Order: sequence, then C-alpha cells, then structure tokens
Amino acid sequence: MKKNIMKKVFIFDLDDTLFDTTNQLDITYKNLEKIIIFDGVIDLLEKIKRKGHDLYLVSCGDVSIQKKKIAVLKIADFFEKIFVVDTPPEKEEVFAEIVSKNNFLDLKNFFVIGDRLDSEIFFANKLGLKSVRVKQGKRHSQSPTNPLEIPDVEIKSISDLIIYV
Repeated sequence: MKKNIMKKVFIFDLDDTLFDTTNQLDITYKNLEKIIIFDGVIDLLEKIKRKGHDLYLVSCGDVSIQKKKIAVLKIADFFEKIFVVDTPPEKEEVFAEIVSKNNFLDLKNFFVIGDRLDSEIFFANKLGLKSVRVKQGKRHSQSPTNPLEIPDVEIKSISDLIIYV
C-alpha cells in the first residue's frame, strides 16, 4: 500500500498545552467557567483542519472536569475524537490506538504536542512519533531526566506550531 505523505495527525494534550491551568484554575475548580485558551490556539486548530489534517485531544483527569474545560474553551468540534484517561500511562495506549487507526501514514506524520516531558513527550518518543514540547504552563522549566524525554521540537508558544502544519 502506498504511504500517504501529505496527511498529518496532530495529537494534543489539554492542560498547560492549550490553556494555562496554573494561573486560571484553583484546586476547587470553581473558576472553571472563566478559563481562556492560549493565544493562537484557535487559529492553529482552524488551519490544521483546513489543510485536511486530523486532530485528536488526549487528556488525563476526571472526565466530567476535562469535558467541562473543553466545553468552556469551545474546542470540541476541531477534534476527530477526544480521549480522557485516568492516568498518564494510559496516554501511550491511546497514542498507539490513534496510530493503528491511521496505519497508512508514516510515523513521521504524527505529531504529539504537550507540555509534559514524562508523559506526552516520553510516550511519543517511545512510539517513534514526532514529539513537540510546548514550554508554557507550570512545567515550562522542567528538564529531561532520560533520553526519551528529549523532544524532537521545543516551542515557546502553541502558536509556534503553525510552521509544522
């Protein structure tokens, strides 16, 4: 089967990748209705969709809270599918599932975008996918602790991803 070299798959994390949890949420989540997406995210998601690429959202946490965040940010319609898992290691399983559903694509056409070196970046690298670390949010100053935590690309802002679309 011929490989499709034009289509790309973008797998996004939610918290501290698409919006800042540290400066917008408290432990009670009572201010959840007031969260604001990072600048440039909507333009980026729109451009990815216009180009015919697929977008997935993979988030970790309480399902009802994560779904509420997605609703407040008004981003659900951009994604082919949204996954909410209980623990970070489950993200690896979801990434592998997304790859298997798009097995006609080369692995170099899968981009995992997140802020956590020990989660999104680690699992993307382990699976041979392109890892893109967004250095914003509460983990912006973290350093890799092993080679699988070294991202293929580091960007300061999610809007910097636009050059890869």
